[in-house]
Amino acid sequence: MYRRLLIASLLFVLSCTAHAQGTPPATDQIRALLAEIKAKASLKLSPTTDQSAIDAASAELKKLANVNVAASIDETGLNLAIAQQLKADGKFKNPKFKLANQAVDGTLQFAGPLALPVIGNVDVVADLRARIATSVQIESTQQSSDFKIGFSVTALEISALKATRDGKPVSGVLTGLAEAAINGILVPAQTLLNHVELRLPTTLKAHIELKPSQKPGLATSFDPKSVGPKLTFIGFSHIIDNGRLIAVLQEGGTAVNPAGPAKGTDFGAFRSDFQNKLTSSGIAFMNQGQLSAYVDRELIKSLVSRVMAAGPICMNAKASDLPLPFDTNVKLPATETIDCTPTRDCTPKGECRQDMECAQRQECRACQLRRPWGGCAIWGNDLTCEAGKSLRKAACEAEKKARHDKCEADKSAQKGTCEAIKTGEKQACEGFKGTYDGIRRSGADYANVSSKDLLINGDAKVCLSDLAFDPAALRLAGKLQVGANARATGRIKFTPLNIVGHASCFAPVEKSLTLNASIPAQSIDFTTTATFLDDSSQVSVEARVINPVRIRFPVASMTAQLGTDAQFTIFCPIPGGIARARAVTPDSWWPKQARGDLERELPDFKFDLDLVKKPFDANGLQISGRLRNTPSGVGGVFTLSPKTKGVS
Repeated sequence: MYRRLLIASLLFVLSCTAHAQGTPPATDQIRALLAEIKAKASLKLSPTTDQSAIDAASAELKKLANVNVAASIDETGLNLAIAQQLKADGKFKNPKFKLANQAVDGTLQFAGPLALPVIGNVDVVADLRARIATSVQIESTQQSSDFKIGFSVTALEISALKATRDGKPVSGVLTGLAEAAINGILVPAQTLLNHVELRLPTTLKAHIELKPSQKPGLATSFDPKSVGPKLTFIGFSHIIDNGRLIAVLQEGGTAVNPAGPAKGTDFGAFRSDFQNKLTSSGIAFMNQGQLSAYVDRELIKSLVSRVMAAGPICMNAKASDLPLPFDTNVKLPATETIDCTPTRDCTPKGECRQDMECAQRQECRACQLRRPWGGCAIWGNDLTCEAGKSLRKAACEAEKKARHDKCEADKSAQKGTCEAIKTGEKQACEGFKGTYDGIRRSGADYANVSSKDLLINGDAKVCLSDLAFDPAALRLAGKLQVGANARATGRIKFTPLNIVGHASCFAPVEKSLTLNASIPAQSIDFTTTATFLDDSSQVSVEARVINPVRIRFPVASMTAQLGTDAQFTIFCPIPGGIARARAVTPDSWWPKQARGDLERELPDFKFDLDLVKKPFDANGLQISGRLRNTPSGVGGVFTLSPKTKGVS
């Protein structure tokens, strides 16, 4: 305590002595202090010059054959974004940067304590002037593809400074303040600014999400759940001019090969080239709003094509007690519609040709005259051998003929048997026609079949194929391939409708049945429409089925179950007899309209492909605005604001 009092007394004496000797005015002190800070500061600044930045951006622009993705931010948006990032430090605030001539130039403020030798902490408020060079990269995440703007400080100084203690200006000799300002203000400011990362979100989705609709009793999922087309960035450039930073890029295609890197490019010429590129791409609106973004229609088309080329996109559906009630009037068509023309094919299918090889290729050479001293003088044929060959060939040919004749005889017998069966089937069918005609004369309305609680359980798979995309209308068209394995359970109500049925049935019959369900062969087309959803926050391609998927329940299965039900055949003998006949007779005997398949349409389904989505966040700031649907592409002009509480 004594030591602190001694130091304070000493400082007071020194202060009084300094005033007595004529202390320089405060403004002169500050001016001298700023000069000292400038002289002592040895920051490692970026060597980038305004001219080198212009040359680099101009060279990159010349490589772009076209611009299909763009984004921009103005000064107010830039300063909001920088302020948002400076909040983490807490000592730097109020960034006021200007955008012009391919550089970022402006001020920010420091407010905080600095520790000085002897006297301790003083509160300092300092204005800093900075000049910043920029670099542009593209970065894709699961959510979007963003332009990432990097900063590098090329010049930094303190332009004004005020030191206070307990709210009062500190006067006198401030030993060590220059070093404290360099280490406590300039160095941290340079580090912060070099680490500022400005993200310009685009409307380009790096991953296309597949979002099926959900209905009670029907759970759907996609395989895959999302698809990420591989993005190929040919080149990108940016301009800083007239209070705005605009970044552009080319995805896909080929780059233009300029003559060589330009040196000493005139900024006015670069500005003209850049704006011409925007105008020719139909995106002059990049010069508007706090934040703007754009993606070209042809790029959307290309991305969709790449997504679909990656493999089939399938929707898996699982039905769990999916209600599918129905009420169907089963009619008996006219007797004349029964066609008893035999369809059995009795044409012999066997092949009686015999391919047995009978040729005898054994060599029958023998010696006719031998030399006394050994060896053969005259060679000739062995007659016994030749005779054996002839006998074997004759036997082989006889066996071939016998086999052929037997085959032809078997075919003839099979054809005769088949024709007899065919004749019997025709006679049976003609006999059935007489029975059917008697039933039909009692009334064409056979019965009403209905169910209020029929439930579907099973699995289905729907895959997209033959896809084509129209970028002008943002429409996707193609076909569906459907496969299903399902069963239907519930109470089936059978109400006879014709005269005979009413006469022989005391009341409608209601039975619990289980039916196998199948997907019939059908051509299923679908089309899509591009819709602006959530107050124009995204462009989603909504796919709907044009002709709904039909699911089939065979009447033969139902009638077979009814025909073997004792209660039904006892209380409804005539309809029961018809049910038994329907169950045991060939499907072809019945008129086509009564063969039997109850068909129901599955509940309509749709799925969405999120192709373009409005950015929901930019550097931690909230985005307001609407997407624009332009002839050349989709984009928007947006407003930035700090996020309100509760907004994520």
